[in-house]
Amino acid sequence: MTPGGRLAATAAAAGTLLFVSAANSLAADSYAVTSDQGVAAQMDPAHDGNLSHDTLTPPVGLAWSTSFGSSFNTYPSYPIIDNGKVFVTARYLTSSQQPWLVALNMASGATAWGPVPLAGPGWANLTLENGRLFAIDGSGWLQAFDENAGTQIWAKQLSGSFSAPPTASNGTIYISGATTLGGGSGSLFAVRETDGSVLWTASVASGEVSSPAVSSTGVYVSYRCGETIGG
Repeated sequence: MTPGGRLAATAAAAGTLLFVSAANSLAADSYAVTSDQGVAAQMDPAHDGNLSHDTLTPPVGLAWSTSFGSSFNTYPSYPIIDNGKVFVTARYLTSSQQPWLVALNMASGATAWGPVPLAGPGWANLTLENGRLFAIDGSGWLQAFDENAGTQIWAKQLSGSFSAPPTASNGTIYISGATTLGGGSGSLFAVRETDGSVLWTASVASGEVSSPAVSSTGVYVSYRCGETIGG
């Protein structure tokens, strides 16, 4: 494997983050200098999983693993990868149902900062752009964090119930939310990355689950009952 070769992280069902690399590869931190970063669900704002410099080829082996607790009380999210760090949220099944945010060293899996408690209960999902992490939990608390220090930059309460990963692109965070949990209507939010101001909202059929896909031509969401919306 050449310098900058691909590595992959995945959240295991048993509350463990696994990091795999090509057999006999270079150190994981060599990857940090490449342009291929995981900044949203399914890698990028388009959610296409495309990695233009992908050189990861079988066989692969386990580089490291980090446990977030037993399978009975914690659930890690998909990983976000940037600047030599792996960012993950974990929901702990306690009375508060509070999610946490943690940054791990990509080379070793050691904790770089955190865990940081997030504002509200329920699941929490992540996206990243321009050195800022954006976390949205189930109750609508949207928070921005500095990716290097883990310090909070701002927090904004959005109205609704949120189960879909957010997408950050070109200075705007796109978030899909339902009016109520399991409800039949919802909204697509566009939020400014610098201060959390809501730039616009659009009514959608459901608002649940669908992570906005962003391209140069628009923003697209897809919901149950065949409802697909682009704008």
